[in-house]
This record gives sequence, C-alpha cells and structure tokens, in this order.
Amino acid sequence: MPSVEMFKEHMERMRIGKDCEIVCYDHVGMFSVARCAWMLRYFGAGNVRIMNGGLQKWLKEGRAVYSGAYTPGEGLPADADYSSWAAHDPSLVITDIKEVHEIVRKLHHGDGTWQIVDARPAARFNGELPEPRDTRAGRISHSLNLPFGELVDKESGCMKSDEELRSLFESKAIDLGKTTVHSCGSGVTSCINSLAWELAGGAKTTMYDGSWSEYGRVDEPDFTKA
Repeated sequence: MPSVEMFKEHMERMRIGKDCEIVCYDHVGMFSVARCAWMLRYFGAGNVRIMNGGLQKWLKEGRAVYSGAYTPGEGLPADADYSSWAAHDPSLVITDIKEVHEIVRKLHHGDGTWQIVDARPAARFNGELPEPRDTRAGRISHSLNLPFGELVDKESGCMKSDEELRSLFESKAIDLGKTTVHSCGSGVTSCINSLAWELAGGAKTTMYDGSWSEYGRVDEPDFTKA
C-alpha cells in the first residue's frame, strides 16, 4: 500500500482528482482493475466505477480504441485540484501482521464475529502447490477459501450476477453478515473478492494488504495461548 504522499504524487502527475468521475478497466476483464478501484476509493475518490469485462469485452463488441503515445494528464486541465487525497477510512485495510495474528487468535478461541477469506486458487490455499513468491505453502489458520476466478464469468470476463455471487459465498460457508478480512497472494485478487462481497451485500470488510506474501514468510504464533 503506498503512502498518501506517494499516491498523491502519482495522481497529481496524471491529473486525477478525488472529485473526478473515474472509470477503471484492465485488459483481461477482471483482475488488477479491482485493486485500482479499491485504492482510489480508499484514498477518497467518491465516484469510481469499473468497466465490467474490461478492454477484452470492449474489443469483442467492436468499439473504438485509441493507439499512440500518451502523456500523463493529457487533455485534463492543469489548474484543477489534484492534491486533496487522504486516507478515507484506515479501518478498510490491515497493514500490520500482528492485527491478523490477533484475529486468528480470536477465531482459534471461538470468536464468531470475524472470518478470513482467501482468494487464491484452492491448490495454493491447501498447500498443494509451491507459492510463486519466496514463502512457505499453505494458508492462514482458520481462513476460508473462495478462489477469485469462480466469481468471474470466464467467457465475458465480467463479474457474475449479484445472485450468483451470494450463492457462491454461501456454498463456501462464508457468512455475508460477519466482519471479513480479505486476503490473497499479494493483495490484488483479494480486491476482486471484496468487490464481489460488496455486490452480494456483505457486511463490514477489510483488506489484508500484505496477504500471503507477508504472512507466509513467518511462522504463526502459538494461538493456544489466551
């Protein structure tokens, strides 16, 4: 997660203000775009939308595209306010692994108010495949698994319907009414799960920014201790 200062610097360079109407898309349909939109909202953007299906769907529909060199900020006024970015709600992200350890400890001792949902493919979640980063294989103790790919229609690259998303969460024994931490491998695809959670009408949610790329580098503490 970048600092507010770093984020603000990039937004000023691209001439994007928090009061702009912002449409995000990526080339595969639904992947890094969810992280992009989530970060924009976290830093205060009030009107952010995702182009469902992305560039892939846009091209399939024969829509016009532009090619050629692009200069950041091109076509946008130079004198607008591009600097008033700030962390909108710090509770929307967890950046300290100790906070995650504390939540897992509560889960271990039967606290039913939290749940942790991992967006990685099942084989990685189950520790059956090696991780692409320098971490051990496996998962956060007491976490649940909903691979992000199951939330996206493979043919169109669009998010599945709200009803389908609700059914998917229920099929994985994930309670839409619980406060939920979303995690994945590096903090990108967990944003797809978070988006699906929002569309399905889920309760309070937060993102574990370090995800398994941080969690998997250290041993878990002894959660048997109260």
